[in-house]
Amino acid sequence: MNALKENYEISEDWDGEKYIGLTIDWDYENGEVHLSMPGYVEKAFKHFQHDQPKRRQDSPYPWNPPKYGQKTQYAEAEDESPQLGKEEKKFIQRVIGHVTAPHTMQWQCEPYTTQRSHPAKPW
Repeated sequence: MNALKENYEISEDWDGEKYIGLTIDWDYENGEVHLSMPGYVEKAFKHFQHDQPKRRQDSPYPWNPPKYGQKTQYAEAEDESPQLGKEEKKFIQRVIGHVTAPHTMQWQCEPYTTQRSHPAKPW
């Protein structure tokens, strides 16, 4: 550490609570570690000028209510939304790349990454 301090301005965290932008919460009693990035999503919203929705939305896909009493419930029809243009596609790729860049966030974006190469308009 002394050699680094001679040539660089550095900070030390001997409790291991911060590392490359991650906040680390050590739970020694249960043998777990919890990683988080406080404020990351809010900064991404601001960066991409995304306004807070008026109504809460917990799922990226519309919910199909079950039809009780019906023996067979068919899957919804194939999505026939028009393909995005070149600029719209680049924007979607930039947003997904920004959010999935930290490996800790990738699992939350998995539904989007499978459709990244040919995104379609949802409207």
